[in-house]
Amino acid sequence: MNEHSVCTMEREILLAAATDRWNGSLTDHLSICADCRSSVEIAGWLNQLANIPVNSAPPDPEVIWMMSRLAQSSHRSKVPSWEGIVAMFFAACIAVIAWSPLQSLIGKAIPLHSMLLVMFLVSCIVAGGMTIFALTSGSLFSRQR
Repeated sequence: MNEHSVCTMEREILLAAATDRWNGSLTDHLSICADCRSSVEIAGWLNQLANIPVNSAPPDPEVIWMMSRLAQSSHRSKVPSWEGIVAMFFAACIAVIAWSPLQSLIGKAIPLHSMLLVMFLVSCIVAGGMTIFALTSGSLFSRQR
């Protein structure tokens, strides 16, 4: 059998399997036809599946459709790749190295009573810079192989 044709005996074989009424020619054909053996096996599985009691109603088809659309969404967040994690680590190292000179430079330019606000703003700027660096590196949220 090729993949585009159906065995001419398949209907009789399936009927014999359903009614459990076999004759010699059907048994002989079943022993030589792999397609009919597969059909009988699949029919058995489907009968077993049909006999399983259903305790609850299946979900609404609209919910299934919505969930499949969400699963295919290109906007959902992905796990950061190793390259993205390395980029964030590199940006954090640069921020740690640059913190002391940046703090002393700002300390000389700003009066002491405003220093807490300035340190908060500088921290926000450094965090923003790290984020921009990581996102523009192109590897945080997309895997490029």
